[in-house]
Amino acid sequence: MKKNVFLSVLLFVVLFGCSKNGTSTDEIVALKELENLEESKKWALMTGKWYGNQPTKSGGRREHITDRYADGTYKITYRIYENTGALKEGAEVGYWGVSGPIYFSIFKGWLKDGKVTPALSSNPYNYDAYLIIILNDKEFKYKHLSSGNVYTLIRVDSEYQLGSK
Repeated sequence: MKKNVFLSVLLFVVLFGCSKNGTSTDEIVALKELENLEESKKWALMTGKWYGNQPTKSGGRREHITDRYADGTYKITYRIYENTGALKEGAEVGYWGVSGPIYFSIFKGWLKDGKVTPALSSNPYNYDAYLIIILNDKEFKYKHLSSGNVYTLIRVDSEYQLGSK
C-alpha cells in the first residue's frame, strides 16, 4: 500500500512538478515594445470628454460626464436620479489606462469644493477593468468585467456640462 502511494506521488511530481519551477516552454517577447501604434490610437481616442445617460436596475437613471486626460488621469461628474425622486450628485478622480482590449481605472478619491478626499489604495473595490466593445471618435462602449454592467458613452464638446441640452 505504501509503495503504491509513493509511486503515485512520484508520478505526480514527475508529471506536474516541472511546471512549478518557474520555467516554461512558451515563447515570449523579451521586453515590451517601446511604443505600440494601436495602443497610442486607443489612448488618443479615449482622451477627452464623454457623456453617458443610462437607466439603473433600481428604476432610476445615472447621468455622468467622464473627462479623460492625456496624462492618464480622469474626473467623473455624475448625477443619480433615484426612482423616488431623490438626486445624488458627486465627482470622483483617479487614473485610467488601456492595454489591448482592456480599459482600466483606479479610483483615487472624491472631489468636493476643489479638494480630493482620498480613497484607500488597499481597497480592491477601487480598481476596475473593462472589456472595450466599441471605441471610435463618437462612441465608447465597454463592459465591466466583474459586474457585467455595460456603459455606452458619446463624445461631447469640451464645454459640455451635465444638464446641457
